[in-house]
Amino acid sequence: MDGDDFAGCFLIKKGVSGHEFVSTGAWDSIHVVEVAEASDGRATYKLTTTVMLSMDVHKPAVGDSNLSGSLTRMAEKACAVDEAHPHVANIGSMIEDMETDIRTYLDSLYIQKTREVVNNIRSPQTGPSQGAAFTASLNEAVKRHAR
Repeated sequence: MDGDDFAGCFLIKKGVSGHEFVSTGAWDSIHVVEVAEASDGRATYKLTTTVMLSMDVHKPAVGDSNLSGSLTRMAEKACAVDEAHPHVANIGSMIEDMETDIRTYLDSLYIQKTREVVNNIRSPQTGPSQGAAFTASLNEAVKRHAR
C-alpha cells in the first residue's frame, strides 16, 4: 500500500430465533476493503466478502435439520472521491450491493434448490405402502442394471 492507501474491515451479524420457519439462525458477514487512491480524485476499492449462514429447524412435524455454509465473493470498483462521494459512502454502497447480491444468490441457488430436493424426496403416500412401493421400484432398477 502507498502513502494514502488504507484498508478496513466491516462486520455484520444478524441473528434470528423463534421464526415461523427457522428455530434459530444467523447471518454473519465479513467485509474487507482495500482502498487505493489515485492522483486524479478517484479511488479503487477492492472488496472481499465472506458470509456465513446457519439455520436450524426444530419442528415436530418435520424433525430437526440444519442448513449451514459460507460463501466468499470479491468485487472491485473505481469511484470518484469528493465531498459528495466520500470513502465511507463509496464503501457502504459496495457493501450494500454485495450483501444484496449474496442474499439473492443464496436464496435462488441454495434455499430454493434445497427446497426442491426435499420436496422431491417426500411422497404424498405415507405408511407401509410407501415403503413397499419404494422397495419394488428399487428392485426393478437393480434387476435392469444387473442384465
